[in-house]
Amino acid sequence: MEPSDIIKDKKRVKNRSLRKLLLMMIIAIIIFFVLVFVEDYSKKVTAGITANRQKVKTEAGLKSKIEKYNDALIKAYKNNSSDLMKDLTTEDELERVRLYMTYNYFEKSRKLNTKLVDLSFKDINVKEEEATIETEEEWTYFYTDVETENKLSEKKEIYYRAKYTLIKQDDNWLIDSISIEKTSSDK
Repeated sequence: MEPSDIIKDKKRVKNRSLRKLLLMMIIAIIIFFVLVFVEDYSKKVTAGITANRQKVKTEAGLKSKIEKYNDALIKAYKNNSSDLMKDLTTEDELERVRLYMTYNYFEKSRKLNTKLVDLSFKDINVKEEEATIETEEEWTYFYTDVETENKLSEKKEIYYRAKYTLIKQDDNWLIDSISIEKTSSDK
């Protein structure tokens, strides 16, 4: 073997080593960026899952609040006492219920007897301190005399499309108002 061949051989070995080193550096850089991307993606996915769980939990709490409100409303009308509603509503909503009960009790000498037949939640929008929930509700109701408890009316059915507005006070959601979007006596 001639000296020029040895030099060429050394250059080939050196070039091969440099190529291998360059290839390993490129692979290391690719692995680094893949790991950074995967970690960032994983954080975003985890944050998304956490946010979705919180949203589901908040929506379930709001639905429960409306169900408790309606249960308390039924009892309030039947017993002419709004005490059960104090922890569920703002003062404005509580006053609206009290005024209706007072009107029926003192002006009409009657009590309202209601039953919630069906409640379905349609649209839920939650912001930091306010939420709106649209529902479809089916109720039956009749009036009784305040003194005798005798029925003053036949049982009637009514269907509502309602919009509840809730506000957050001291980390507690309270029903602030209810607007009736649509009412029907017949299905």
